[in-house]
Amino acid sequence: WNYRDRMLELHTSLAQEVNEKWGLNRGDDKYETGTRHRSTEEYKRDLSRECSLLENQRGALEESIKTGREELATARTRVRALTTMVTNKENELANAESELSRVNTSLARGEGDLNQLLDRKRMLEAKIDQIKEALDDKREKLAVADQEYERVKKELDTANEQLRQKTEALNQAEQHIQSLDQ
Repeated sequence: WNYRDRMLELHTSLAQEVNEKWGLNRGDDKYETGTRHRSTEEYKRDLSRECSLLENQRGALEESIKTGREELATARTRVRALTTMVTNKENELANAESELSRVNTSLARGEGDLNQLLDRKRMLEAKIDQIKEALDDKREKLAVADQEYERVKKELDTANEQLRQKTEALNQAEQHIQSLDQ
């Protein structure tokens, strides 16, 4: 232990005199960190295990991305369909309101049969209420579909980024293994 303590003192003094001059830091004591030396073969086996794990993770991410793309396409179709429905209901509402305006104008001028105009007015008002109710429902569903689309898109972007990182880590590990073989 005396020899060990003396060597630690020498390394510490060397670090103080030389390393600090060059902006270097002294490493941690291996007895404190618990690190141990690994043979090259052991290190290569560990890297190979890491590569296998990364390949499995990459495969799972690729499957997740495939599913995510399908979900995104479904969500996009739903958003488009609901957008069309909202547009159609808005047009239907505008037409009904325009017709109601014409009926009100005819009533104000006293043109046509009063009972028929009043019946037509009540029917149009009821129709407008139904259209507004349906339009509100479609807008709510569209908002939910938009949120779902954004959620799926965000998850897919995250999975793509994770796949990129796993692929990069796998490539680096494989290159490292190849450099050890040379």
